[in-house]
Amino acid sequence: MHTTLRDLEDDNTLDSMTITLPCRHVFTVETLDGITHLGDFYEKDSDANGRWVKAKTPEASGETRTRPTCPTCRGSIDSLRYGRVCKNSNLAILQHNIASSLSRQLSRAEVKLKVVREGLAEAIINSVKACVGTPTESNAVTDLTTDARQEMTNDLDIVLVREIDRPTPAEAIENIDRLHAFPKSYAKNWRKAVAKVLEPYRVARQVTCERDPAVQAYEASLTRLYHEELEQYGVNMSLGAPQDLEQHCLRLARIRIGQVPPRASLRFVIEAFWITVDILMQLGMAVGKAGEEVRSRDASPGNSGNWDTLAGFFLRQAVKDAETACTLATQSESWNKLIKCQIFALQARYELATHQCRTAINQGALSNNEAREELVEMCERGIKHIEDLRISVPRFYLAKWSAEEVAAKREWLRTNFMQPLAVILKSWESLKQSSSSGQWYQEVTNEERAAILRAMMEGAGHDRLWHTGHFYQCPNGHPYVIGECGGAMQESRCPECGARIGGSHHRSLEGNTHATDFVNLARAGGVAESHWRWGPGQGR
Repeated sequence: MHTTLRDLEDDNTLDSMTITLPCRHVFTVETLDGITHLGDFYEKDSDANGRWVKAKTPEASGETRTRPTCPTCRGSIDSLRYGRVCKNSNLAILQHNIASSLSRQLSRAEVKLKVVREGLAEAIINSVKACVGTPTESNAVTDLTTDARQEMTNDLDIVLVREIDRPTPAEAIENIDRLHAFPKSYAKNWRKAVAKVLEPYRVARQVTCERDPAVQAYEASLTRLYHEELEQYGVNMSLGAPQDLEQHCLRLARIRIGQVPPRASLRFVIEAFWITVDILMQLGMAVGKAGEEVRSRDASPGNSGNWDTLAGFFLRQAVKDAETACTLATQSESWNKLIKCQIFALQARYELATHQCRTAINQGALSNNEAREELVEMCERGIKHIEDLRISVPRFYLAKWSAEEVAAKREWLRTNFMQPLAVILKSWESLKQSSSSGQWYQEVTNEERAAILRAMMEGAGHDRLWHTGHFYQCPNGHPYVIGECGGAMQESRCPECGARIGGSHHRSLEGNTHATDFVNLARAGGVAESHWRWGPGQGR
């Protein structure tokens, strides 16, 4: 820089060739290579020419990867030579923006749910009691023709499969007259009872529906490059096809892209599923309890039977949505999230089985030995499944970590998986005893089991509330928090993927940067700015 064109040598070297930017400022190629950090994206030849010969994945990420600009006027750089650098920064900006938006929405849903949770069960029970009125209303439940019921079933299936990889649509919860064969007068009371809890439900579901533009761009590029690699092997088989050609081509395509898949937004999507699953389970248990009270007042199947069916629907959807969250956690390689998702899924399966057993006992179905044996076998399968998980999950999870991390991760697993698993196992054993005896027996209360899920969700929310200097992300884009002053004082492993995180003497390791989305969220929520020199925007 600060060299005139007259002083440049005409020798075709990088320090003599020039590029004119759109702002009309002129720089040598060597200068712009340094400004754009081109060395982060390409490897140089070892010879004297120093040519860029091979793409590589940049190590740094987050707020340090800003879009390069003209050093004189901050104008844009549009040279094709730096296209990969500019695209990388654009994708990072898009990902941080969407993650920040999702985080704010999720926090809003958690606050709303905390407000309505306490009175939800009572509101549902009172609503169901109010619905059971005149004989005309009761008969309306049972007077539907077979064709009319089938049409409602078809309508419900259409609603559910419309976005099968998202949480259960709110309309499947709200419209009990149109989709669940209830009278319109019942639906009015029901909508009033669930209106408040559907507010956080809709907010959380919307989080799962918003596509991260960075993910879309990455997947489009990966698909195109993957097909190009496959075509290359198909045209020229003399190159030699590996045994697993598809996996090999996929790996080559990822190398050509040169950056890790965007994953930050998936964290919020998974946590949004936790909120919707929790609400579905609360609704299912509350409706099931209300159905019992209806049965005690009016034993006609037209009243209690439909409410039992509705409760079962909510709990089955909770199981399905929890399993979807498990799949997302696996795809994003977020192993801690996967462990917690499994607890949600196990809890939902147990609540569904409990509802089925309780309904059978209340209806006197256990007087039939065959029905009793089916329920006992279901409980035995549930118990065996959990006992198998007690062995397989620790083996799978601990294998993801280095030897020095195993001890700490074993303790984390004990707190977040083994202890909740023991509570669910004890619940299954009580359920088996109830199925065998025909008398309801419950050693672990609903509140104790619900506390497990609340602790997980509150723990996730706590990670988003700290002073701004605490928020970091690993080289793979997974967020983490540093305590105390927010400066890195020791090395560790990413709690999600195992990458090296932290640092020493308040300096982060290469590739570990402030998580801009969390920092912005904290600022918006009134969290204090970090006054430390290693805080965001103040250097590291």
